[in-house]
Amino acid sequence: MPYCARAAPTALSRRVHGSILVADDDPIYANLLRGAIARAMPATPILHFDNGEEVIRLLTDDTQTGRGGAIPTPRILLLDLHMPKKGGLEVLEWMRTQPRLRSLPVIVISTSEDTATVKKAYELGARGFLAKPYGAASLRQLAAVLKSWLSSNSIPEMPAKLNFL
Repeated sequence: MPYCARAAPTALSRRVHGSILVADDDPIYANLLRGAIARAMPATPILHFDNGEEVIRLLTDDTQTGRGGAIPTPRILLLDLHMPKKGGLEVLEWMRTQPRLRSLPVIVISTSEDTATVKKAYELGARGFLAKPYGAASLRQLAAVLKSWLSSNSIPEMPAKLNFL
């Protein structure tokens, strides 16, 4: 479940638009990453998912609000490769079959630096591939770079809502 699942049903849909999605099955690392991002961008909602199926479910159908079929568009997805149920490469592969998700920026953050894996992630549409930073200073630096990138990078126009019905 996303970390904000305890919020009121309509709160999730409000939090997704302009949000940062973090998909990582390591809860300690995810908390550290969310904390660093929250300090750098306090007004930006951050949603955490611990497996690829949850990410796909959110991007396919907003079941948390019961509306189904349309969700507000997130700003970026930070994606780990090695997760249960569906891994990061499977999520990327699925996303690239969804026309309205092709311009959603995905940055892979992984412990794997295997050349073939990095190449495959880029072939599937990843916009970046970073070695997972550990330590407070490295996480703060990643959050600062992410903030700068989101505020200065031109991202193709995406619809305010993603409709899949």
